[in-house]
Amino acid sequence: MRHSTLRYPALVILLACAAAFPRAQQAPAAKKVLTVEDYTKWRTITSPEISGDGNWAAYVLSLTNVVPAESKPVLHLVRLESGQQTEIANATAPVFSPDSKWIAYQVDPTGGRGGRGRRGGGAGDTAVPPGSPSAQPPANPAQLTTPPGQNPQTSPAQPPAPPAVPPPPPTTAPQPPITPAPTEAPSPAPGERGRGIAPVEQPTRVELRNLATGAVKSWQDMQGFVFSPAANVLVLKRKPASTGGGRGTGANGGDQNPSGGVPAAGAPANATPSGPRGTDVILHDLTTGRDQLLGSVGDIAFNKTGDLLAYTVDAAVKDGNGLFVMDLPSGRLHVLDNDAKVYSRLAWSEDGKALAVLKGVDVDKMRERDNVLLAFSDVRSSFGDAEAVPATLDPARAAGFPKGWVASDRAALDWSDDDRRVFFGAKAQVPAPPVGPRKSIDEQANVDVWNTSDERVQSLQMMRAEQDRNFTFREAFDASASKFVKLADETMRDLEVAPDGRWAVGRDTRGYISDYKRPAADIHEVLARLEELETLLLAAYTRWDALDSRASSG
Repeated sequence: MRHSTLRYPALVILLACAAAFPRAQQAPAAKKVLTVEDYTKWRTITSPEISGDGNWAAYVLSLTNVVPAESKPVLHLVRLESGQQTEIANATAPVFSPDSKWIAYQVDPTGGRGGRGRRGGGAGDTAVPPGSPSAQPPANPAQLTTPPGQNPQTSPAQPPAPPAVPPPPPTTAPQPPITPAPTEAPSPAPGERGRGIAPVEQPTRVELRNLATGAVKSWQDMQGFVFSPAANVLVLKRKPASTGGGRGTGANGGDQNPSGGVPAAGAPANATPSGPRGTDVILHDLTTGRDQLLGSVGDIAFNKTGDLLAYTVDAAVKDGNGLFVMDLPSGRLHVLDNDAKVYSRLAWSEDGKALAVLKGVDVDKMRERDNVLLAFSDVRSSFGDAEAVPATLDPARAAGFPKGWVASDRAALDWSDDDRRVFFGAKAQVPAPPVGPRKSIDEQANVDVWNTSDERVQSLQMMRAEQDRNFTFREAFDASASKFVKLADETMRDLEVAPDGRWAVGRDTRGYISDYKRPAADIHEVLARLEELETLLLAAYTRWDALDSRASSG
C-alpha cells in the first residue's frame, strides 16, 4: 500500500509537466514594431484645468513629434459628475472663470499652433461629442454660422418657408438676341503662376462658452484674455497690426508671468518695444453681455479684488498717453497721470490698493529709455483729488542713485506687502548699437577671441551675451519717504527679496565661477530699513545643500 500511495502523486506531477510542455514550446506573441508613421501618431496632453467648484475639467490633446502646423489640437471639456465630454477642434489655452460659470479659450482655424493652413484632412471647428456619429454638413450653413461678436442661436431654426410662385413676366415684343462681346480671362498676378485665387486664411479667435447653456460668443484676432477676479468682466486684448521686435530680454529674479493670457502688469522682463504698442481692448460684461472698447491700450491689469481696472495708453501720437483707472462697480474712469511719454510696467500691490508704473522717453542714440517711477500708495484716495501727487523717483535727482544709470523697463515692478516699497530694476545707460550700413569697406572679422582670464568659456559667453546685456540690478524705492534704497550692485548681482520687503538674500559669486565645479557663492542677508541699509555676511558656502540644511534647521 505504501507504493501505491506514492505512485499517484508522481503520476499527477508527470501529467502536469506533459501538459505544460507544449505551452512552453509555443512561441511568444510577436510585439508590434513601431515605424516612423507610428511615431507621428503619438499624442500629448497639455493645459489641464479644473474649475473652481470642481465640476468641470478641461485639457488639450494634440499630436506630438510633428511640426506645429500639424499638431491638430482638440480641447476636451468634461463634466465630471456625468462624464459628458465636448470636443472643440483647434482650441487651446482653456481658462475657467473664477465663479466656474464660463470657460474661454483660443481657436486657430488653421488646425495648428501658428500653421498657415489645415493639412492632412484636419478637423474643422465644429464641436462633436465623443462617440457621436460623423457630423454631417448643415443643410443651411448661413443659418448656423455665428459671426464673431454675436451669440449663436439657442433655439432650433424654423424650417424655411416654401418659395412664392413668381408672377408671369409681362408681355413684350420679342427682342433680337444680343451677342456679348468677347472678354479676356483675367491674367494671374505676378507670382501666382495661374494657380487661381488662394483661399482666404481664417483669423484666430477667442471663444467664450457658457458652461450651463453651451452658448458661445467669439472675438477675432485676440492675443490674450483674462477674467476679472470678481468674474464679472472678461478683458480681451487685440493683436497689433504689425508685430515689431522689442528691445531685448531682461534678467531678473523678481519678474512675474500672470496667467490668463493678457500681457499686462508684471509680465516677464521683456523690454517694451521702442514704437507704440497700444492695441484695442474689449471689456465684455459677463452679466449684461455687452462690450466696451478701449483704444491704444499698452498694459492692463485688475487689482486683487477685481473692483479696479488700471491700464496705460500707448498711442502713436503720445499727447494722449497716460495712466487710467476704471472703477468697475460705478463705471467711472479716473485719470491718474497724463504725459506725452511712454508708460510701462504697470504693477498693483498684493492688497490691490497701491499702483506703480514707469514713464519715460527714448533717448537719441542711447539704448535705454530714461524712466521715472510713479508710486500711488492709495489709489482710491487719488480719485477726484486734483492736488494728489504720486511718490516719484527721478534717477537724475535721487540721492545715491548711480550716475549714468536708469530705472529700467527691462524688469518688472513689485510692491512690498506693506505698500511702502517698490522694487525695480536699474542698469547703466549705454550707446545704442549701430543699425545702419558699415562705413568701412574692410571685411568684418569672424574670429572669436577668448582671454584665458575670462571667468566663462567662450561658448557660454556667446550664449549669455544678450542676457548679460539686458541684466538689471534689483533696487528699492521707499514710497512712504520718497527715498532711493540701493540693494544690488556689481559685488552682489543676484538678490532675492522677501515678500514683506524688509530683508533679502544676496549671492556674491565672485571667485566661485567655474566651468566644472559645483555652483557656490557668498550668501549675504540684506536688511532694507527706512533709515539705513545693512549688509551682513552670513557665510561663504561652497555647497548649496549646506545652505539648505542650515535653513531647515532654523
